[in-house]
Amino acid sequence: SGTHSSRRDVMQLIHRLVDSHDDVTRYYNETDVGIESYTFSNDPDVATWIQEHVSQMTALMASYPENGGIRMRDPLFKAAFDFSNFHEMSVTNTTDGVRVVQNVVAEVVDTNTKDCAI
Repeated sequence: SGTHSSRRDVMQLIHRLVDSHDDVTRYYNETDVGIESYTFSNDPDVATWIQEHVSQMTALMASYPENGGIRMRDPLFKAAFDFSNFHEMSVTNTTDGVRVVQNVVAEVVDTNTKDCAI
């Protein structure tokens, strides 16, 4: 996982998570400065996949644009990568998933994207 993941590894993990969608729960809260989310599963394998996915995506965003992004034809993903340097993110792994806090450090986020998720 992390920066050593190949595109194939990233996509395989995404497909596993999509296939396990019914086993994933996400709570989402808007704050005055960004968002907080808690994504988890009662299935230990799925919980590990969630953690790996967040690690992979965080690494992809940190290495953008040098290492490209994913789904760059999708306006939501393109915007997420293009503006990834306009927020600060804190990731905390839990026993059953991950907590993420994103604080916007510039007014560039389109609030219409908040409903998009895995």
